[in-house]
Amino acid sequence: MVLQKPRTFLFTDAHVAEEGFLELINNVLTIGMVPALFPEEEKEGLISPLDAEMQRAKLPATKEFRWAYFVKRARENLHIIMAMSPAGDTLRVRCRNFPGLVSNTTIDWFFPWPIEALTDVANHFLEEVELPVDCRTPVTEHITGVHLGVQKYSLEFKEIYKRANFSTPKNYLDFITNYIKFLKDRRKQLDNSVSRLEGGLATLESAAADTKVLSEELAVQNAEIAEKKADVEIIIESVNKQTEDANEKAAIAEKTERELAVSSKEIAKVASEAEIAVKAAVPALEAAKEALKNVKSTDITEIANLGQPPDAIRHVCTIVFHFFFN
Repeated sequence: MVLQKPRTFLFTDAHVAEEGFLELINNVLTIGMVPALFPEEEKEGLISPLDAEMQRAKLPATKEFRWAYFVKRARENLHIIMAMSPAGDTLRVRCRNFPGLVSNTTIDWFFPWPIEALTDVANHFLEEVELPVDCRTPVTEHITGVHLGVQKYSLEFKEIYKRANFSTPKNYLDFITNYIKFLKDRRKQLDNSVSRLEGGLATLESAAADTKVLSEELAVQNAEIAEKKADVEIIIESVNKQTEDANEKAAIAEKTERELAVSSKEIAKVASEAEIAVKAAVPALEAAKEALKNVKSTDITEIANLGQPPDAIRHVCTIVFHFFFN
């Protein structure tokens, strides 16, 4: 609590979200209190911690005096620090609108730091940063050189373009903070890259070992495949030969079938003609049978004595021979 020990209230340009905030700061600086900040029902709770102290000092216990004593104690323990940039007209306008910013404050102007101070500050903030011993001095010189270079070129910028550019110690501290953050981020990025690279190398080594094993297995399998391929070629050659033989036999069978078909037609034709001839010879055969019944042995003897029998007798004898002996 502000009544127990001193407190510091830091108010910067970044905190001025509205210009009305400065009116409250102006009231605190001029009269030590913001009017109507607390309602009456809350004042008693704020003053009561001071009652024992006021009794020991034998001070009046009236309501108004107690509140005034509270405000006095608050002013004694509350120290306000305002950090504002003098660039432009903003600070001048604020001091004109709120006189307490000038009449009730002590202005502490910040002048450019010498190179010794810049170096000591950089070494202080980089003390906990892990850096090689031979790199600390170059890094510090680089940081201070950049800041001094900005100040130098800001003067040239103002002479040429008639515009002011301010480089304050706060910018220097922000530069060191950003450098440390950038260094940390880059190291983290590089560590991640190294981890990924190591993981990739481990994967490549594992893949190389697996590839070697697979190559050996593939060589064995290729030998087996070559052997089986030779067996298959032999089988294919045998199958092709058997197929050729089967095709030849099929062609012969087809040719034989065609010849048999032709022979069957010829046989059928001959059989049909023979059947017709047999049918035509049946009457003659029947007549010959009837004639044989009348043949006598003397007729046979007579025929046998003939040296060259007539054609009619020879024809009849042939028919009789076939009839009896076939």
